[in-house]
Amino acid sequence: MSEMDAKQHAIKTLAAEPPTLWSAARPPVGAPAYLASSAPQGAMLCWEVTRILTQTAHPKTALYQVAELLRAAFRADVCTIVERHWLKSDLHATADRDSHLSLDTAPILAAEALEDLFVRGGPLVMNAGEDLLHTSTGIYPVRSLLAVVTRLHGQVNGAIVLATTQDAPWGEEERVLLQMVADAGAIALSQMQLQHQVFTLAQHQSLIDQLTMAVRNSSDFDRILRLALNGLARSLQLDRGFILLLRYSDPLFKQAPRDGAPATRATLVCEWLEQEMWCESASWCNESSDAPMTGQSLWLSECSLCQHAFELAPQPIVVAHPSDLTDVIPADSIAPLFRLSALPALILVPLMGSPSSTSGPGTVLGFVVLQSRQPRLWEPEELTLVELVGAHISTAIIQTQTLRQVQALVEERTAQLQRSLAVQAKLYEKTRQQIEQLRHLNQVKDEFVSTMNHELRTPLTSMSLAIRMLRQPDLPEERRTKYLNILEAQCNQETNLINDLLALQHLESQRRPIQIQRLDLKQTLGPLVEAFEGQWAEKGLSLVLSLPERSLQLETEPDSLLRILTELLNNAGKYSRQHTTIALDVQAEPACWGGQNIVLSVTNVGHGIGENERSLIFEKFWRCPGVTDQAIPGTGLGLALVKCLVHHINGAIAVESQPLPETDAWQTRFTLTLPQTVGNSL
Repeated sequence: MSEMDAKQHAIKTLAAEPPTLWSAARPPVGAPAYLASSAPQGAMLCWEVTRILTQTAHPKTALYQVAELLRAAFRADVCTIVERHWLKSDLHATADRDSHLSLDTAPILAAEALEDLFVRGGPLVMNAGEDLLHTSTGIYPVRSLLAVVTRLHGQVNGAIVLATTQDAPWGEEERVLLQMVADAGAIALSQMQLQHQVFTLAQHQSLIDQLTMAVRNSSDFDRILRLALNGLARSLQLDRGFILLLRYSDPLFKQAPRDGAPATRATLVCEWLEQEMWCESASWCNESSDAPMTGQSLWLSECSLCQHAFELAPQPIVVAHPSDLTDVIPADSIAPLFRLSALPALILVPLMGSPSSTSGPGTVLGFVVLQSRQPRLWEPEELTLVELVGAHISTAIIQTQTLRQVQALVEERTAQLQRSLAVQAKLYEKTRQQIEQLRHLNQVKDEFVSTMNHELRTPLTSMSLAIRMLRQPDLPEERRTKYLNILEAQCNQETNLINDLLALQHLESQRRPIQIQRLDLKQTLGPLVEAFEGQWAEKGLSLVLSLPERSLQLETEPDSLLRILTELLNNAGKYSRQHTTIALDVQAEPACWGGQNIVLSVTNVGHGIGENERSLIFEKFWRCPGVTDQAIPGTGLGLALVKCLVHHINGAIAVESQPLPETDAWQTRFTLTLPQTVGNSL
């Protein structure tokens, strides 16, 4: 592999996550070595390393070129430069039979040996053929190995490992030479670590900025939770992350908990899983089938880990190794939700709400739980990032809860306002109806005053004129008799008007008992018909009585029945056209209660009654518009009296009026329905 190819290979790896491992593959056989003796060749090798570090822009590419340089100089199959905290790297390497290695699968010194090297701080030279290199495909066949640590400011920051599959004469001279180059390697590692820190801080800051914008601008709470978990998982290279939210049975803590933790239910509301890593564990796949656990819940008292985190809040729980946790909390008392057997490394950060008082830290809203399947040391900056993200999640929770409370309050106030508006609308409608009723009553009053003025003044005028004529001393006897009759008729008209008013008032104010008699309708109606035929002869009206052939019997109050029919016939006579026929029909009909009803109807042709006026004609003093101007006599009391009398004898009355075809006349029918026997009502 040429230097240009090596550089291009290194550049291609820059798109991946910041690696912690760089390796160089074996050059072609016969490539010249830089070494002949320690000092001159060491100086030349250090100069070459320095040149690479100063002239190569990207630290990753420079470090790879240094690894290639050392591999060629020491005639090794593999040269690995690894940083101190290599356990956090997810990079593993392998080699085929021809030792053609790719950067992503470069071999790593066995974990125990490398940790021992870091701890001792001294060089490692082995020629015993021990299996010390691990790859993703198994053990790498090492015959000779040379390794030294790199130091910066007196602190170990990495190591340089040379390995070959053949016996190599590496001794003290080669170790001293590699140690001379280690200082330059430490600088290269330092540059890489600095770049990695800058990249990590930028990544953390980007996540915080995204969360800040999401909390500020988005009302989608689930989206904020997913963004937080996904960002943490990618930044910290996690295997699992989830969020538990708490719901208190007694939100105001009116009852003090007995066991130190209130009655609270924790619900898993959001979860992030690294599916590829789950599938690597057969036991985990058998347990969960890679199924998300969102929606599961448990009581806080059912999990000692949750109780412990609740009691320690707002302090987080940080677990690097299972023993760190099981020494404090029994493993069997931890809820299966945490899957600690498969995910031993854990960070649990409480989500804190606003404090209810200055004395306490605030209410625990829930927990952010982050897990890794490999034991790991959580760095302070990682914990700081999780706490910052947790603060943003807490803000989103409080914001969402506040928004829901505001929405509920707005909905409640809106419902109250709607009810208030509905009441106001009803009051307005009632007021409008009352105003209309007052307007109608005022109109009725005006009509009544006009009618009473006409009905009282006309008889009084006739009576005054008759009295004046009777005062003449030489008045003939027949004229005197005529004026006396006029005086008597007009006096009777006034008396009848007053009696109608008194009778209507009496019927409305109290209910008097019915004076029942058994009537033969043919005998009762005959004289009534004859009387009206005589009255209507001058107007050219005729009255036709229609009765069944067999006699009809009716139990009712005779006076009330005759008064009802008299008023209906008077009303028909006043509004009928000349030379028309008024019909009085009587028939029996089956009743719904099993007996019979007697139905009497009065029909005439003349002035009609509009649809809007039919519900008003039975009101006191109400008359159809314009009848007073047409000099049609009446007080507006007749039909009101009819209605009261009909109810008095347990009957019902209805009216219908419709125009006749090809004429401007209307046919009007009043229908009176009465129970045939006493004890029944309609």
